[in-house]
Amino acid sequence: MYITSLTFDVRPDKRAEFISAVSDILDTVRSSRGCLGCRLASDWENENLFLLTVEWDNSEYLERYFASAEFGVLEGTRILLRDGPSVSVDEVVSRRRAPRPASLRR
Repeated sequence: MYITSLTFDVRPDKRAEFISAVSDILDTVRSSRGCLGCRLASDWENENLFLLTVEWDNSEYLERYFASAEFGVLEGTRILLRDGPSVSVDEVVSRRRAPRPASLRR
C-alpha cells in the first residue's frame, strides 16, 4: 500500500476557492480504482493549512493518480497557495490495527 500526503499552505483570501476546487475532486478520487481512502484535513492551529491523504492499493494505482486530471487540479491550486504544495509518498509494508484502548470502548 502507498500513502500520498499533500500539504497545502493556502493564502487566507483564497481559502474558499481552494476548498471548492479540492472538494470537487474528492469524490472522484475516492471512487477511483485502487483508492483505499481519501481525507482532507485542516490544521487545528492554522485553518489555512490543509493535508490531503490518499491511500492506494499498489504502485500502479498510485502512478495513475499522479497522471490523472484530478492530480492536475491539485497541482493547479499552486496559484492559491502561500507555499507548496509539498508531496510525500510512503510505502506501507505491513499494517495492523491496534486494539482499542479500554477507555474508548463502550
